[in-house]
Amino acid sequence: LILGFAVFFALILGGGWLVFRSSFFNAEKITVLGNKDIKNEEVIGLVKNEILRGSLLRNFLGVENFLAWPREIENDSLASLLAIGKLQVKKNYRERSIILTVTEREPFGVWCLKKNLPPECFWFDREGVIFKRFFEVEGNLIKSLNDYYEENPRLGSRILPKEFIPNLISIFEVINRSSLSVNEVRLVDLGLQEIEVETHEGPKIYFSLRFPAENTLAVIQSILEKAGFKKLEYLDFRVENRAYYR
Repeated sequence: LILGFAVFFALILGGGWLVFRSSFFNAEKITVLGNKDIKNEEVIGLVKNEILRGSLLRNFLGVENFLAWPREIENDSLASLLAIGKLQVKKNYRERSIILTVTEREPFGVWCLKKNLPPECFWFDREGVIFKRFFEVEGNLIKSLNDYYEENPRLGSRILPKEFIPNLISIFEVINRSSLSVNEVRLVDLGLQEIEVETHEGPKIYFSLRFPAENTLAVIQSILEKAGFKKLEYLDFRVENRAYYR
């Protein structure tokens, strides 16, 4: 019985030493993949900071220990590097290496707060998340939304409530596919839940943020083919499956 207890405790002590004190579980190489604009050191530093501010066990294991590294970094923990949309961790125990795979946020458009002087502008992605400062743009080359309603921007927040983002994206896609010559896309009052599009030498177009805009494309293309398009005052799609113009 005594011998059995001795062997048991020896195994516990040996396992504890192997995990906590030896270099057996230590990573010898950390590789970062998928990053373009973000430096490797920034990505590695972010994960190590996440480990150190995690559980006491991870703190005790240390940032070099495989067992302390999570499989994926939660989105809330990416706030210090907003350009990262997703960060996955893969461990290779045989080669004693860790691979960090980064998915960077891809810019979709520029969001400008026109109530601020001078206007403040930011890149936003397809999820509507603002992640990087930019400058004011004009024309059709870069998608741009001029916001006359919001005035307190915060990096990492969304330009609109989450439920409106897919519908805003669909409005921009309709504009691009219809070949409209656009002077400005603007949000005047979020309470109205609508987007105004001012065209060059053509009518003002109203879209709703409450539903997708895909069904409006055929109507716009049909009206564009008519000679009197530039004489119209407005084109209104704020009622679902209805179009009004004058």
